[in-house]
This record gives sequence, C-alpha cells and structure tokens, in this order.
Amino acid sequence: MIPAFARLRHQVVLKRMEQLSKDCNSLPINIKTIINTNVGIITSGILYEYIKEMLPEVSVLKLGMVYPLPINLIQEFCKEMKTVFITEEVDPFIETEIRAKGITNIVGKDKFPLFGELSPDIIYNTVKNLPEQKSIEIDIKIPNRPPKLCPGCPHHQIFSVLNRLKLTVTGDIGCYTLGVLPPYSAMDTCIDMGASITVSQGIEIAEGKNFKNNTVAVIGDSTFAHSGITGLINAVYNKRHSLIIVLDNNTTAMTGMQPNPLSGETINGESTYAIDYQKLAESVGVKTQQIRIVNAYKEDIIESTVKKLLATKELGFMVIKGPCVILKRKQAKQNKETV
Repeated sequence: MIPAFARLRHQVVLKRMEQLSKDCNSLPINIKTIINTNVGIITSGILYEYIKEMLPEVSVLKLGMVYPLPINLIQEFCKEMKTVFITEEVDPFIETEIRAKGITNIVGKDKFPLFGELSPDIIYNTVKNLPEQKSIEIDIKIPNRPPKLCPGCPHHQIFSVLNRLKLTVTGDIGCYTLGVLPPYSAMDTCIDMGASITVSQGIEIAEGKNFKNNTVAVIGDSTFAHSGITGLINAVYNKRHSLIIVLDNNTTAMTGMQPNPLSGETINGESTYAIDYQKLAESVGVKTQQIRIVNAYKEDIIESTVKKLLATKELGFMVIKGPCVILKRKQAKQNKETV
C-alpha cells in the first residue's frame, strides 16, 4: 500500500478498533462471575483456571479478548468491587490499559512479580496478603543436569573441532546453541536467527587489519533458510573472509521436527525440491573451490576442511550434513509400522 493510501486507511483502522472495542464488551468469551463485592480479579488465559481452583470465593472477570479490551465491561466490574486484582504474567499490559482509563481501585504489578510465571500459590498468597510460602527444604544433594546435545547428535563432532581449534564462533538459534556449554564451550555469541553470519562480518570489520581470519559462523539448516541466506549474500557483496558453517540435520529439530526448504519435504509430508547448497552458494558468488559439503560424523575431515578454508583467507562456505538422531529414530519406527 502506497503512503497516500496508507494514511487514509489508518483512519479506517482507528474506527474499526473503536467499534471492535465496543463490540467485545458483549462477547460470550468474556466470563463475569460475581461472588462478593469485596475482592475481584481480572485475568485471562490459564490464570483463570488457577483462580477458580484456589479462590472460589472471589469474584472474577475473565477476559476472552485482551486487545482491544472490553473497557465498558471492565469499568462496570471495577465499580462493583472494593478492590480489584489484575493477574497477568510478565509485563502489565492489561493493568496499564485499565489505569489509563482512570480506574484506581486496582492492584497489579505493585504486588505481583514482574518476572516469571504466576503459580496458583503466588496468586493465592498475594490476594490473601499472606507471606510467601517457602518450599520444604530436603537435605539431598541433587546433581545439576544442564541441557545437552542428544547422544549420537550430528553436531558433536563440529563442536569438538571448534573447541580444539580455539576459534571465535558466532552462533545462532537451534539445538546447536548447546555448543556454548561444556564439554564443548565452543560458541561466543548467540543473538537471534541469522545473526551468526552478520555478527562474524561485524567482527571482521571491527578488527580491520588485525583480523586473523579465525572467525566461524555456525547456523542450522532451517535458520539458514529463514534468515541466513541474506547474510551469505552480504558476506559475498562486502568481500568478507570468515567461514560460514551450516549444520544440516535435515529438520527443524528444536521446535518439533518440522521440515524446511532444504529438507526436500513439505509440511504435509510431500516430497519437494530440496535447495542445492552448492548451486545456491555459487549463484550468489561464493567461489566453487570455497564450498565444501562434509559428513557430520567424519571428525577428521571436518577439522581438516575447516583449517583449509580458513587458510585461504577468502569467504568459505561449509555444510555439515547428518540427520537428527531423533528424526532418524522416528522415521525408522514409521517404516517398521508401515511394513
């Protein structure tokens, strides 16, 4: 939409939101239960179930729609109550909107925590004005169990290599982010999807003539498809010299084994074209001799390839392929059931 039309359409949006705010006051998804007029609670989502369980004697207004708020319904509820608690997790979105309408008999983040989840106990103790209940202390030393890569994960070998070579590693979002933890301790940055490639370029620019060509960007296949290809193009365009490594485990493992444009399968399980790394890299300008596709379980080949690509002092593009062990197990089970 061009700016001239966008300005006019914005007026329509404002009118639509105003009408929607009026209409949502009568929606059946808002549930108002009056038990007494001393204490009331305004809430939404799962917290409503907590309140019903822990505080059945309290009046409740459960908002089925929180934007725009059914402000008339809220004003009526607050007028009926002496004190109204606003229960919502993290930021005080509902509370801020209610206070902006001049409603003052409310209690919100001045009593409820700003951080973390609201448990049934936290809600109960806050409404009842009870001191925080401490958990029963058990004198048993339980060892820490930090998250770790799965046994047989194809990412083990590359992080062992990166740790051994003592390289600066810019990381990304995925299972492989666990490479930051021991025993690998082989990741120095992790910001958001696609940042590994661009951060490595930023390091090269910042170091200037002192750049030692020891920076490696590590990114997963699905993240590369989502946000990494533009970073690769930018690296070619700006003549960068770092090494980009794509960890291809043939799935989007961390969020539930969804396929991606590099896996050769649609979300419906149909076969489709799998984007060719070699052709993709060459098409955006990476030199053919600087592109390597390696088996994830060949640690010696991985190490030698990383060293060779870094030694050229040109942009390197390396793909390490090995299927996710959970995906492989799942596929094997499906094949067995099919047989």
